[in-house]
This record gives sequence, C-alpha cells and structure tokens, in this order.
Amino acid sequence: MANANDGYNRTRDMRRLASIPNIVLMQWLNEAGSMEILRDPKFLARKLNDPDYLYLRTAPYKIA
Repeated sequence: MANANDGYNRTRDMRRLASIPNIVLMQWLNEAGSMEILRDPKFLARKLNDPDYLYLRTAPYKIA
C-alpha cells in the first residue's frame, strides 16, 4: 500500500500513514484490556512508531 499511490485523499488535506489490520487491533486490545486505548492518539503513535510494527506504515513519516 505504501507504493500504490502517494496516500493523499482527493482534496489532499489528509494522508494515510498506516494501515492496521483488524487482527493487529485485536492483539492490541487484548494486551491493553480496554477499548479506550484505540481513542488515545499517543498510544497509536507509540505503537506505529515502534520498529516491530514498521510493516503497518504506508508513509515514511514519524507519527507525532
């Protein structure tokens, strides 16, 4: 998906930075024990910046 296109939407105001499969989301939910973690941008940034999950990234940017 990283090489399919530039990742921007039609209006070019948002860019896809990652694609997270449901199975990975379920794993994160099981680890955390709460659905609330998926609403925490810091949690998602920490996970997506982790080298273990580099394969989920679709853009070369670090997520803040």
